[in-house]
Amino acid sequence: MSEKRVVAIIVEGPTDEFADQYEGNLEGFLKFISDKSVAVPGTYKATWRFIEKNHHSLQRHTNMHLIFQDHKELS
Repeated sequence: MSEKRVVAIIVEGPTDEFADQYEGNLEGFLKFISDKSVAVPGTYKATWRFIEKNHHSLQRHTNMHLIFQDHKELS
């Protein structure tokens, strides 16, 4: 059976403001998802272990930055 993952970032405030802030602003979005306040450090597996534990997934933690770590040309 394949495993499915849902990736979500919980944003405080209206989502339209979030979308407006980062639409066409890849550099700003990458900076946001890489910020220490939301980005979980570690390997893919280690970050998921942390995110799945307790209520970390509800506390604005993400590993989305890992998607872009090998694509330095984007940042």
